[in-house]
Amino acid sequence: MAGVIVPTFSLSPSDVAHRVGDGLLNLPRLFEVYAEDDALGFELGSLVGSDGSDGMVTAMGSGEADERRQGQAHSPEAVTAAWLASLGRATVVHLTRDVFPQIKTLSGAGAAQLSADLGYLETIVRALGVEISDLERWKACVGMTDEEGRAMLASDEGSDRIGHLVARMRKWIV
Repeated sequence: MAGVIVPTFSLSPSDVAHRVGDGLLNLPRLFEVYAEDDALGFELGSLVGSDGSDGMVTAMGSGEADERRQGQAHSPEAVTAAWLASLGRATVVHLTRDVFPQIKTLSGAGAAQLSADLGYLETIVRALGVEISDLERWKACVGMTDEEGRAMLASDEGSDRIGHLVARMRKWIV
């Protein structure tokens, strides 16, 4: 078996990614219990990712948002969707802005594992209706080979914050 490279990572999500994913996947079930509770509809505009004027516009159709502005109550489905999207967005923001940038060094095997974890989380948050461009960018950068990473740095694409952070972690730059 000389010359055979055995990976030291798993293509399955890590335990941590699995726990985060399971928590997110359990949210719809947890919100079912409170779907009829009017308190969930209170201050929807202050949820993470709301646009300030009407945080429900992204979580429900614009027609329903117009009805809300006219004083009608939200449907339980729309309120639940808004909360799920907000919690999903908050999770993505926390991971991409607070957690991942703290990684000091990322080996090739570590990058492969993180890429598998990001793919798993990406699927889950997308199911919650969350826009995941930062998570997708992290996955794309982490999944690059050393050659691809150095080429990215040489191009304009390497000037973005995420590309630069991954380049530092992977030691493509010092």
